[in-house]
Amino acid sequence: MTADGRRQTDKAKRNAMTKNLTALDFLKIHTCDALREGSAHALGVSDIPALSNQERMAQVLMAKACRNFWFTSTITSQSGAGAIEIQSFSSITPRFSQSIILTDMISFFEFALTVGDGVPARELDTFLVSINQFGGESNAYGQNFFQSLAPIVSWLSIKHERDRVQLEQLYELMDKHIAFVPHLLRPYETLVIKYSQPSGELSPVFPHVGFRGLRVLQESDPYATLDNLATRSITNYINGANPETFFLEVKTTLASLGAIGTGSVDLRTAQQDRPLLVLGAASNVDGCQIRMSSEKDYYQFTYQEKPAAMQFPDAATYHDPPLMLIAPNTDYRNTSLFNMWPVPHLLEAGDSFKIKLSNGCLPGDASNTGTLTQAANTRGEQDVRITFICRTV
Repeated sequence: MTADGRRQTDKAKRNAMTKNLTALDFLKIHTCDALREGSAHALGVSDIPALSNQERMAQVLMAKACRNFWFTSTITSQSGAGAIEIQSFSSITPRFSQSIILTDMISFFEFALTVGDGVPARELDTFLVSINQFGGESNAYGQNFFQSLAPIVSWLSIKHERDRVQLEQLYELMDKHIAFVPHLLRPYETLVIKYSQPSGELSPVFPHVGFRGLRVLQESDPYATLDNLATRSITNYINGANPETFFLEVKTTLASLGAIGTGSVDLRTAQQDRPLLVLGAASNVDGCQIRMSSEKDYYQFTYQEKPAAMQFPDAATYHDPPLMLIAPNTDYRNTSLFNMWPVPHLLEAGDSFKIKLSNGCLPGDASNTGTLTQAANTRGEQDVRITFICRTV
């Protein structure tokens, strides 16, 4: 491979860590690896990798110091009455003692735009959203997240991903949203998300927003750096092998999840004999909550929720973020929904992911009154699969 070809391969790998990875992207990277090795073998010369050994170790150290983190906003109170023809719902992000870098906001709540008997609506009579940040310096009275003087329509201000029941009837316009650069949420700062509608009475709903982000571990954290044994092991592997890309999968039967609201199943990825960088994930299931940790360093990727159940009788059965935040349902056909994590996660040799899937997640439609009606489901009752996109270090 020429020097230009190696630079293009290097660029493709870096870009793959900063965006959703499609099947075509993955194929390009895999093909470049194969062609590089094949051309070097045919010419009888030593292979020159797209990434230098120093760059590969730098990625390992970054993956060790930065950790992915997923959580949702917590339900608070509901206000308004039919007499004044306005109703609002609010939710608030948990307060964490460590800083969180937010990279993505996902809406879990939007009514389908229809009017009676499934007839498509002709006007965007939807919800308005205002997001304010509280806590920290100069935020005692709330700082508008988007620096907007007025609320913004929800489908524009918060991203939607069309792999859930309530979005079946949304227009193509709903794929548009205001993107933002990674946002720092300092210790004990919080975001308050308020939904409101100009007219009409609404049943109680589940106004959640999902957040993708990462934490930077403190230097004093023993899990923020490699120990001497791991450093030698990974250095030896980098010096002796080229990077390889592949899929790592866990699966279970749909029946193993049990009953909605009460059933769950514990899974583990197979232990690997090589150190891996996990780049992202996808799944083929809707209606699941996930609790995920890495076993070797006891890191918890997800936050356990305890939402207020004032007007949401089944809120107590919601306790973990939806699986779609970590691994969206692509059904292995909509390949644009492979979620690339903000930073790769390092799985050292012998380490594995511990995963708990719970049956039941978000309300399934607009007529819902708080009950968790979105049960775990797959197309054609296939086995449940979560696929991680990996690359050896």
